[in-house]
Amino acid sequence: MSKSSKTEAQNTFMSFKYQEVYAIIFLLDPKYKKYEEIMIEFKDDIYLIGNKNDIICQLKTIETIGKRITNASESLWKTIYNWSNYIKNELISEQDELMLLLQNDEESQENDFAQKISKANSKDEINQLYEEFTEWYNENYIKKEKEATDYKRPEIRNYLDEIFSKDNVELTKLVIKNFNFVEEKKNCFLRIKNFLHTSEAIPDSLFDDYLLSLLGWISKLIITSDNKVIVREEYDKFKKDFLENRIIIKKLNSYIDTIDINQKIGETQERNPLFLKELLKLSLNDYDIIESISDYVSVLNDREHYALDNLISISAIDDHDNELHSYWKSEKEEIELTNEQSLLIKSNIIRLKCMKYRINLDGIETPYYFTKGSYHYLADLSRIYWWIDRSDNDD
Repeated sequence: MSKSSKTEAQNTFMSFKYQEVYAIIFLLDPKYKKYEEIMIEFKDDIYLIGNKNDIICQLKTIETIGKRITNASESLWKTIYNWSNYIKNELISEQDELMLLLQNDEESQENDFAQKISKANSKDEINQLYEEFTEWYNENYIKKEKEATDYKRPEIRNYLDEIFSKDNVELTKLVIKNFNFVEEKKNCFLRIKNFLHTSEAIPDSLFDDYLLSLLGWISKLIITSDNKVIVREEYDKFKKDFLENRIIIKKLNSYIDTIDINQKIGETQERNPLFLKELLKLSLNDYDIIESISDYVSVLNDREHYALDNLISISAIDDHDNELHSYWKSEKEEIELTNEQSLLIKSNIIRLKCMKYRINLDGIETPYYFTKGSYHYLADLSRIYWWIDRSDNDD
């Protein structure tokens, strides 16, 4: 893959939310292979489903919490409070692992409680740690509040009151028992690349293509899945299909450069269709690209055939194209106003909606590929565009 394609992979990666990035890390990390499904923003930031137990993961970064995790961090105690309620309401089981994952540029200071929680295993250790928590809580909050006349009650105190209440003692201890604090300093993008090289054994010659296709596959799942779930079995199939069908890529590369496509649109061989350039920017997989080219070429033939054989009126094609344009425009305007996701996600949502849209041509029921191919035809003429922000497009 070219240098620009490598940059494109990294730019695509940067458009992912932090939860989505770590979903990919959990997918590729050999330590988590036994977990069959990875759900994003379900019960918590990441939810891993396994045969024997699940993992509920809360993700924190310096950017999201504004400072490092310390003993007095609201993020630490709010997480414990939420998890104790999950167990209390039977939203998670008593066997599930509870992970607080923090990404720092350097190790946190004064986070000994988080570290101690991770290491407390025996009943005695848990009881002793709870007593230490309680003493710290009384010293830093209860005592100060009683002694100071102008003491301002902090928000964290509400969580601590619940955590240390008599009713919640056993729940808090159960959270301590299952708690795992993970602090990481490594660059996420480099970690994913490392997993692809090592545990996934992706050859160097295919590496950049695979990474870009993987990111495209993940982004499509995020768009089309109501629960934002990554199924390991489906990923294994994606990987198998990718590696087994490298010959398709070679055929594709030669196919899009042939004189036939460019002649049909009245251009020279030096120029690839504009619609294809935009689709490649959306990180689509090989099959979507091949299908798009096939639809595009088929429509060029059909449009010429319908006109020459007098199957439609003179204005029918224009009316058809105008209706497709109107639908695309309305969807684009709506998503720009209501959707706060990345340009990549928004662009793919519009593309998927247009690909499902169906209309007849002058009363004729057209083949399944006709509307899709016509959209690519309009994209090639710049009447519509797949990358939602044209100002960000490399024309």
